[in-house]
Amino acid sequence: MSQPTGRKSSETVHVQHTDESVMLHGPQDDIIMRTGKQIIEACELRTSLDLWRHEFNDMLEFVKTECQKFARQVDACFLSPRGAKLLLVFIQTSPSFDFDLADKLTEVEITLQNKFNVGFTEVMQVPISEADRFINFNGVVHVFGKSGESYQTNASQS
Repeated sequence: MSQPTGRKSSETVHVQHTDESVMLHGPQDDIIMRTGKQIIEACELRTSLDLWRHEFNDMLEFVKTECQKFARQVDACFLSPRGAKLLLVFIQTSPSFDFDLADKLTEVEITLQNKFNVGFTEVMQVPISEADRFINFNGVVHVFGKSGESYQTNASQS
């Protein structure tokens, strides 16, 4: 049985199937053979990735909103992927450890774990003068405040 199915473009893909396999014949004569189970798993994976991206974006919006609430204490925030976890680094305005900010960030971290399904997240605060020791600004996501370049400039002037 062959059925044309439309893509976003004007190209047509022909689908042939039996009880055990599905053959997709593309417009460029590419042929893909998959079982129904493989196709379902691929669709579920795509849905899972879309859901994760949505959760991730919602998490970033939450973090940005929280940063705005205590902007006097946070100069910037960056998200750095570290292996299987996401590290949120809050660069504090205080030159020494800010215990009040630590309490607030603990609440943020608890909310991240309970509300957003993005995997393991860790929260860290670092002083402005030490930012370049804890963050490689290449490949980070800028969430709030000053950009990474401003801290790299500060480090090179020291």
